[in-house]
Amino acid sequence: MTDEEKVSLYSKVLFEAFLIIFSAVYFFKLHALNVRLHTQLPNPNVFDVIGFENGAPLYYVMGAFLIIFMSIIFAAWFFTTMVHSEYQAEFTCLGLISLIVNILLIVFTIYFINDPILRAFITVFVFGVGLVFIIMQD
Repeated sequence: MTDEEKVSLYSKVLFEAFLIIFSAVYFFKLHALNVRLHTQLPNPNVFDVIGFENGAPLYYVMGAFLIIFMSIIFAAWFFTTMVHSEYQAEFTCLGLISLIVNILLIVFTIYFINDPILRAFITVFVFGVGLVFIIMQD
């Protein structure tokens, strides 16, 4: 393996490790927010959830999209490296591990954000798009 390939491999692993650490911190904070949502708003409406703690749920939705987007990018990055590498044994093992880790990150992100936050975000988004569509018809 050349030095350039080693640097490429190490940079991929470093970025993947950063994503894992970022996601773990995100999941712990999101879980804490979900607990606060359930205790402070036992029967929340959509706008209570979106406006909770000065709009914090919206930042978590953006974080969820970022984690999912980065997981897809990293999985594709490892996969293309795995397919096009002469040293398939090293890259295949790391590529499969990366694929599994990224799938787990996507599943956990959807699981944790789906509590009330994603439902409220989707409701407000659909309502907003519908309102814009009605206004555009006039």
